[in-house]
Amino acid sequence: MLLTEQSWPAAEGLSRGIIQVDCGPSDIERARYYADLKLATVNPHGPGGLLRNKQVVRNRLTAGKLADAAVGAWLQQACAMHPALPSGTVLLEYDRVRTDEFQYPDPYDLALLTPEGVLRNMEVRASFSYRVGRPSTIARKLSLYGWYSTQNKAMEPEKDGYWQAFFYARPEDLPAPEGFAQIPVFEDCLNQGKVTLYLVAGVSRALLERIGQTRKDQDQAEYWAIYPAERAWDIPEMTRRLLQSLHVRQAA
Repeated sequence: MLLTEQSWPAAEGLSRGIIQVDCGPSDIERARYYADLKLATVNPHGPGGLLRNKQVVRNRLTAGKLADAAVGAWLQQACAMHPALPSGTVLLEYDRVRTDEFQYPDPYDLALLTPEGVLRNMEVRASFSYRVGRPSTIARKLSLYGWYSTQNKAMEPEKDGYWQAFFYARPEDLPAPEGFAQIPVFEDCLNQGKVTLYLVAGVSRALLERIGQTRKDQDQAEYWAIYPAERAWDIPEMTRRLLQSLHVRQAA
């Protein structure tokens, strides 16, 4: 997994820091391994209620696990370079530490835990971008998605933080929009052993509550979201604020 920091243009002549993540065969194999473990018990319906076949569900789960791994790799790198981070802080990926044999919903995707017991649980949202001309316009045109509800699912518990990842690709079960036939097909990328995704934005629960809004532009589910995503923090800012929040005052 190769992480490359980039700067994308933003509103008012500003720029935002994002991370391009290039995944190879071993990353895809690992993501598929966890996707298969989750496949038997995961809800086969999409957020909008549409029933998906087994292969579509597997591919969506694979995308999600690639995004989890990408954010995890970035945080591991950031933690290693943070001089004031509490010693002994660990990064947890729930699917790797869970003990319920995938029988129950995930309480979080990733979490950071300090020896003092300060915990920050996080959700990683993985979306597909196949209606924009260039990846660098994603943050201006698409949303960061937080908690959501559907007709058959109550609003999920809120997490401490949310990360938004985008694949500049189209799932093969969705038709190519007019004028965007050149966008790569996600499953083709998987089979070729090379998948690229972008970590575009992040947000704390408090900020999402304050500036978010209800949106239904993702599978007809009702999301509390930030639109456009560039209104949320870029990746360096999200990382700085997250790690800063792990510090606790030492008793005098």
